[in-house]
Amino acid sequence: MSGTPNSPEQLFIITVSLGYFFYDFAWCLYHQSEGPVMLLHHVISVSFMIVCLCLGVSGIEVVTTIFGSEVTSVFLNIRWFMKEHNVYSGTYVGLIIDYLFVALFIGVRIGVGGYLMFSVLQSSKSPVIVKVGGFSLYCVNCFFLFQILSFARHRFTKSLTGQSTKNSKEKLSGTTIRNGSPSIPCRNGKVLINGHSHKKEIVCDALVYSSGDFESSPFLSG
Repeated sequence: MSGTPNSPEQLFIITVSLGYFFYDFAWCLYHQSEGPVMLLHHVISVSFMIVCLCLGVSGIEVVTTIFGSEVTSVFLNIRWFMKEHNVYSGTYVGLIIDYLFVALFIGVRIGVGGYLMFSVLQSSKSPVIVKVGGFSLYCVNCFFLFQILSFARHRFTKSLTGQSTKNSKEKLSGTTIRNGSPSIPCRNGKVLINGHSHKKEIVCDALVYSSGDFESSPFLSG
């Protein structure tokens, strides 16, 4: 079904989604809330939808891609709202949400998305520009996968060892940091935790050290 003419239903979904992506992209630029990879993801997505509307074909590929991307975002948004209302850290519900998000991302975006990408690449009907867009978007998802697997390894290791899922925050006074043990000196923008040197941002004479949750990920921030 790759490369077939767009149906009215597909045109409606793509048009509404394009408006949302334009708004979200503008919001990210204005608030500078996302990194270059997430912005690239938005640019590719917007371009992908515009090409589909202009050519009048490949609506099925675009709609399927939108569905696969946004079905995983449901749990990501639930996670954000839980954190905003302080009901995420240290709860089983928060852990289940994270499990579902990681499982769906791997299964849908990487698994089903990979199958769809290869189908489009092998199709004789799909325009070359659609193939390039689909492949580019899949590469961005693979980069996100690396970040998410890093988060998952840390998050689920903590849950298995019985540690709290809440980020451990330690305040630094002067040039020392406390981590449930005697103070450890900080030098050259690094802190020594359990014998390992970690680069962290130091502001004046205070440092807040976060033990994990990989909040720098564009998916898991918020």
